[in-house]
Amino acid sequence: MISANTRTNTARNEARLRTVLLAVLASFAVLMATVGVGTLVAFSTGLRRREFGIRVAIGATSHMIAREVYRDALQMSGKGMLLAAVGILGAYFAFIPMLYFNARIFDWRIALGAMATMTLFIVAASLAPAVRAARTHPAEVLHGD
Repeated sequence: MISANTRTNTARNEARLRTVLLAVLASFAVLMATVGVGTLVAFSTGLRRREFGIRVAIGATSHMIAREVYRDALQMSGKGMLLAAVGILGAYFAFIPMLYFNARIFDWRIALGAMATMTLFIVAASLAPAVRAARTHPAEVLHGD
């Protein structure tokens, strides 16, 4: 015969395991998204290297160039986050009522916190391409023609 304490501990351990697994998978997803955004920003910045060199040659500062890279990265990823938010809300209202009877498990604070965290990761992923673009020397870029 199994005691009530044993059943309770088993249920807690199963819930803890599911929570840890979900946290690990979510962390991996955030890491993959950050690497993807960083790669995309680095690629698009590399394509615009000549443009940055010309802008520096006519008087743009390194801060202006870095701000441009950050702005582009945030615009690009902001569209993706908006699309993801619409998808998540659609899935929430379509599937959650089927899975949990009259459950209210959506929390706006968590959703906004996740978006703010992802924005910080996007800014961090854009740091190296922004610094590389800001250090563009006009003579090196324009000499290739």
